Amino acid sequence: MIISSTIPLDVSFSKNKSLYNNVRNQPSFSNDRLRLYTMNNNEDFFATKRNGHLLKDTFNKELNTLDIRSNGLYPANVLSNLAYKPFVFDDVYCSSMEGFLQSLKTKDVQEQRKTCLLYGGSARKKSSKYKNWKTEQKLYWNGKEYDRDSKEYEELLYNAYKKCYEQNDIFKEALSSTKNLTLTHKDGKIDKDSTIITQEEFINILTKLRDDV
Repeated sequence: MIISSTIPLDVSFSKNKSLYNNVRNQPSFSNDRLRLYTMNNNEDFFATKRNGHLLKDTFNKELNTLDIRSNGLYPANVLSNLAYKPFVFDDVYCSSMEGFLQSLKTKDVQEQRKTCLLYGGSARKKSSKYKNWKTEQKLYWNGKEYDRDSKEYEELLYNAYKKCYEQNDIFKEALSSTKNLTLTHKDGKIDKDSTIITQEEFINILTKLRDDV
């Protein structure tokens, strides 16, 4: 099954930037439930293989759990932060949650915009570029500084995921399909001072979005 999304997977940054500007110029841009225009990206989220490798079945029948992994079978793959699921947050176009999360590590607003356009491995690689945040435990969004261990930062994370959930039907349907399952993320980190989002924070946000509907 082929699912449509908003920007093709193989576009360059320059093309992404152009498409992002087109989204901004739409009359409906200020609407809270922004209707992103659609272009078929030929991504088959229900595939069982990717680049010749079998995707993993992360459903544990005995425990009734689903472990979220980018190399997992649907819906685990779509729920991964690395997955390509575009949304707009605070007037900023984001190609994935990973792009958004990695962008928080730099206070340079223009660099943030570029990082938000990334997804998959390209977004994850940014984690090795922005390391200074761990020293001061400060993160940034749209010119504002956040303490890593603060209520304000927790709210920022939740609001970003909420926008993605509200605007991206692929993400919403994948999360809704796990209604009776316990979500896990075994690959995630535990300590707040070493990661921008912990296992617990990630799972709590997804579970709240899913179960509050």
